[in-house]
Amino acid sequence: MLAASEDQGLAQALCCLGVCYENGVAVSHNPEEAVRLYRLAAERGLARALCCLGVCYANGKGVQKDIPEAVKFYKLSAENGAQFYLAQRHEVGDGIPKDTTEAIKLYALAADQGHGQSLMRLGICYENGHGVCKDIREAVRLWKYAIDQGAVKAVEHLNLHLNYSTTTQQPSPQHTDSGS
Repeated sequence: MLAASEDQGLAQALCCLGVCYENGVAVSHNPEEAVRLYRLAAERGLARALCCLGVCYANGKGVQKDIPEAVKFYKLSAENGAQFYLAQRHEVGDGIPKDTTEAIKLYALAADQGHGQSLMRLGICYENGHGVCKDIREAVRLWKYAIDQGAVKAVEHLNLHLNYSTTTQQPSPQHTDSGS
């Protein structure tokens, strides 16, 4: 019998190997094998593996496309601390009723764990006032934190906002006395 830490290590290794098979990295591309490995890791309670299974079902990678099954795995992953994919589904209403309030709550839970993509999405919500009061300062703060967490796309949002801010601010007129 494996100790809990050894079992979690095995689950993480199985999931990483699944990612390799899903993407054809260092092994032959084999999405069916990826799904098998994700299932083994998910049986050991690894939230990331549950997310990966959800993504496979959502996109029909290695399995028949099945949005309700994807949502089932996203819900299980959210119960295990990985809320991002379920938040996305709630935000757009894909395979689940659209619920912006629930999406914001789930993004915030994941953001509190330092999840970069959740920080970025939450920043976009604050930028646009989508489900929250519009707050550009909070959006910028979240994007900066997302960047620190490795969410590269947050750089684009931050740059777009900073570029927009600097181009919309008109310099104050300079009064010079030429002595005439």
